[in-house]
Amino acid sequence: MRVLIASAFETNNDYIKMLVTALRSFCEVVTEVDVFWKREQQFDIIHIQWPEELFYWKSFSIDNLMDLKETLNFWKNSGSKIVATRHNILPNNSNSHNVGLYDYIYKSVDAVVHLGKYSSTHLNNPNRSAIIEHPNYSPLLLLKNVSSADIPNKSKGKLFLSFGSIRYKEEEKLLIAAFLKVKTKDDILLVTDSFFIRQNYGGGLNLFFNLYKKIRVKCLKKQNVILQSKRISNEDLFDYFHSSDVIISPRQKQLNSGVIYLALTYNKVIVSSNYGNIGEALQKYNMPSYEPGSLNSLANSLLIAKSTKPFTIDAYNFFLEQTAPMTIAKKHYELYSSLF
Repeated sequence: MRVLIASAFETNNDYIKMLVTALRSFCEVVTEVDVFWKREQQFDIIHIQWPEELFYWKSFSIDNLMDLKETLNFWKNSGSKIVATRHNILPNNSNSHNVGLYDYIYKSVDAVVHLGKYSSTHLNNPNRSAIIEHPNYSPLLLLKNVSSADIPNKSKGKLFLSFGSIRYKEEEKLLIAAFLKVKTKDDILLVTDSFFIRQNYGGGLNLFFNLYKKIRVKCLKKQNVILQSKRISNEDLFDYFHSSDVIISPRQKQLNSGVIYLALTYNKVIVSSNYGNIGEALQKYNMPSYEPGSLNSLANSLLIAKSTKPFTIDAYNFFLEQTAPMTIAKKHYELYSSLF
């Protein structure tokens, strides 16, 4: 069986790399979006991950959508089965073209992969679907630790690590307010890839905003809130995660989050919103969750997280086995095979 995963192999998202590497134990796998458009090879399966990636994450026109329909028809007429994974409810850029793209893809495919039951029950699709959980990140546990981590020293308190890029200022403001509401004098909140730090204004306004930014960062630091602009590299993960007591996935209304499985791979307590497949996963693994947009709910979940225990050894090993990339890849291969 020949499979095209229509995604870039080398990205900051390890999901594709882990899935493809494991899938190659079961079948021949080719990657990259260019291969999808060139139509020069033959494949049994065309697997689309993020529909907007077919346009290289750039804006596109109605004419481009027509090109996509023509290309999908080519693959179908050549005998390929089309599969799509539902990573998001809607694209992060939810303009009319993007929404139309999602609608068209999910109505055109032969099967949809869902990362949880929530997703499968909220998509009206007559075609075949399969629930295949997000893989864990066990390959990262094998990385050599060459760290440049900038981690605050803690004494007696808990270190809360907000991991993952924050897209909206409201998410960051809510998280900080909730932490300040429940922290002890020794607790620390470390926010990586901070929206506030990344935010910039054009022209003269930037001079005033940068001054305000410095003052704000210093004031928050005095309250044990540390904002960092850096995105944590895989080489730094070990130090950041092993130094932290609680991991926070800061995005509030997102269908899926790899941060949940990354935290559990390092056997850490994880807090996130009770939304989509995320809430389902948190419930499955007995981790605290909060209602999106609720300050009191988030504050309470942080309190609960302080006394929540990570996996026992047996539970941890079971999690690693059930969500191993090889296990997840085998389920994909079984889905592919069932389409013929």
